[in-house]
Amino acid sequence: MIDQEKLVTMTQLALYEKKKGQVDLLVYSYRREDFVRFQGLKTMIAATVAFILIVGFIAAWNIDVVIANFDTYNYTKIGAALLAAYIVFLVFFTRITSSQSKELYNQARPRVRRYYRSLNRLEKFYDKEEKMQKEFEKGEWRDGK
Repeated sequence: MIDQEKLVTMTQLALYEKKKGQVDLLVYSYRREDFVRFQGLKTMIAATVAFILIVGFIAAWNIDVVIANFDTYNYTKIGAALLAAYIVFLVFFTRITSSQSKELYNQARPRVRRYYRSLNRLEKFYDKEEKMQKEFEKGEWRDGK
């Protein structure tokens, strides 16, 4: 006979695993600090690549001006301005990523805990069925005979 409560629990677990469970379980596999740091590191790498591409595209777009005034530029000031812009760019995106990562982790936490509670409940169903099967095989189902 099929236990309705077991069936509902299994269905809920399957739906969760199919929808948000994959992301939540991946997020929750890290400690909160490690998850935020890892996301921040990925953002720093992506922001560095993006900044280099932006500066490269701007320089390529204005290549005629760059070549014409090549010997008149103050490269110290340009370098300092680029470094300052890079730091602001990096800090801005890292802060955004940090707050979003913390929020994502905090939202995943209760869902994963509910998931584990449901798994424990399902495990109890299986333990109960296993116990009943063993009793049946021993013949204890016949009023102790």
